[in-house]
Amino acid sequence: MIYIFICAQQELFIQSGLQFLYVILGVFGFINWNENYQIRIARISLKSHIGIIVIGLILSLFLGKLMSMTNQQLAYLDAFVSVFAVIATILSTKSILENWIYWLIVNLLSIILFSAQGLQITTVLYFIYLFGSIFGYYNWKKMESTHSQNAEIID
Repeated sequence: MIYIFICAQQELFIQSGLQFLYVILGVFGFINWNENYQIRIARISLKSHIGIIVIGLILSLFLGKLMSMTNQQLAYLDAFVSVFAVIATILSTKSILENWIYWLIVNLLSIILFSAQGLQITTVLYFIYLFGSIFGYYNWKKMESTHSQNAEIID
């Protein structure tokens, strides 16, 4: 919750909105996930990834342009990070293995974004998230192979 205000104070307006969305999603996840929740790992096709990336880039450019008309610094980077964080979140909720790759990129760019804003503690937090995304990918990949489940490819 505090990051909503920190990001707003640093004039990272899109990040503020993203942090608000994370609060809502956190409550949703807490209510809907339980200890019996089973992850069924799936994958999406290269064609779907290309479509996701193109749509994400278009939305990032639009949002970045819109926010660059304000006094926000790094509007395009903030837009890219936020748009692809939402995409990664959606992929995560659908248990798509590659969500971790999206998170890796989002976390890496978040390190740059927050470092440029002088938010050192947040930068360290995103370094931890970066390693978490590597660990998550490795774990899901291992889980996929140990369950002898060939991940379903969704188009």
